[in-house]
Amino acid sequence: MSLALNASWAAPLQSQWNFTAASCVQYSAFLSFLLSGDIEKVDNFYRTVPVGTAMDFMRTMVPDDWTPQPSDKDLFLWYDAFASGNASWTDATQDSVFGITFEECGSTICPYLNWNGDADLSGIGMMITYYIAAIFSTIYYIVLTPELCAAYGRSLPWVSKTTRSRYGTCIAGFRESLQGTLDATLLFAISMLVAAVTRYVQIHLHPDKTYSLYGLMDSVFLSAFSIFPCFILQSLSHELRRRRVRLFMWLLVLIFAIVVDVEYNKYFLDVFSSEDKLEATLGTEQEFGQFVWLALCQSIPLMDSLETTLKVGHGLMVANCSWWVYYVVAGLGGRRWRPAIEAKAGKLWKWWESARLWLRVGNGLLCLAVMWTFLGLFTVYRADIAKKAAGTDNDSEWSFGQVLTLVTWIPIFVDLTVFYIYGAKEGHAGKMPSKYKVVDNTQEMIGGHVSYQPTFGDEKNAVRNDSLEQDRPDSSNFISRQDSWLED
Repeated sequence: MSLALNASWAAPLQSQWNFTAASCVQYSAFLSFLLSGDIEKVDNFYRTVPVGTAMDFMRTMVPDDWTPQPSDKDLFLWYDAFASGNASWTDATQDSVFGITFEECGSTICPYLNWNGDADLSGIGMMITYYIAAIFSTIYYIVLTPELCAAYGRSLPWVSKTTRSRYGTCIAGFRESLQGTLDATLLFAISMLVAAVTRYVQIHLHPDKTYSLYGLMDSVFLSAFSIFPCFILQSLSHELRRRRVRLFMWLLVLIFAIVVDVEYNKYFLDVFSSEDKLEATLGTEQEFGQFVWLALCQSIPLMDSLETTLKVGHGLMVANCSWWVYYVVAGLGGRRWRPAIEAKAGKLWKWWESARLWLRVGNGLLCLAVMWTFLGLFTVYRADIAKKAAGTDNDSEWSFGQVLTLVTWIPIFVDLTVFYIYGAKEGHAGKMPSKYKVVDNTQEMIGGHVSYQPTFGDEKNAVRNDSLEQDRPDSSNFISRQDSWLED
């Protein structure tokens, strides 16, 4: 029978309620208050819904041909009967409301889920930082690849001598600031990886708390992205300046990257591996609303593309571990072992010598492609989220940490400017105490070795600094007379 609320109006039975996709907005607004918290902890979510939202929802339930149509007072009393416990929804009613909202309304519910985003990793300041890192590494690759070829006694046919001469000062600025830029990008990558590890560690330390699935995902994608500018710049570096320190920094990158990948596969992907694990997670660690977002609001094709790019990126990271092992071997005595290796390998060693240049150039180009694919896909993914969140996404807001992250790139701009204006010699001299003197080491005998860095057009006399037989501390043409053999 109908619920009698007053003498003039009786509410329809729940079996008579009107359920249509035309009321998606009202359904979504109403259910969002249930989905915004832990579903297992909500005692009476009716009381959390604003009066206007509740009345709009109840009005859609009244059949069009129901007479008389309810007044606002009637709707309020009708809703209050459910809120006070005098009436309750049947299972069929709940299934109808949830079914229409999730199956027919699609992304209509997305703006009502109060999706907060992740300003710490995908805020506007952080996105600018990612683009700065990507643009810098791309410019360095374009400018310094011809010089890398010159160091191997090769030249690029489309780079004329006139071009080399005209832009020599600009190229020198990039060459001399390369090591500092590589250090900065390595520190940036390590900080991104540590941030990702910290997020997953919190799950183990506090399993009863709620964590953002979006935050767990983008920490993996963006920390992986941050490694590729380092790969690109390293492919251009003639020498590992401060070799042991640089190798240790790369070791940290490799270790943290492995930890992040293991945690991502163990926790995040494992949640979706079975129905039981998903159910357990729904009731404990995660908000049910987050899964509704992932199911209805997130672009599955974009997520699949990011997953594929992540797998390709991880494969490329594994391949790049080989050069790290190569330099470790060189640091442990490669110069002593080289004659024996060269004699035993024979033609294979000569092939390796000639192929190494193109491996470095090709590796840098491949890393460029993966890096921009990562960044492009994530930019589109972030824009898609912002559109569906309709203003509730906090990624467009600035935070104190984002400003600090941007400031860390200022020294690179300063280095480039100083080397461009004052030249390499004065640029290096300005960084050193007055008791040290910077001298041109282009063709100067030091310790029995000829330390020679070719300029464009001097490819025939080039001595490469990445050979196992070379063990010099710096790839610069300019060194300190008093500190020429201090590597660390």
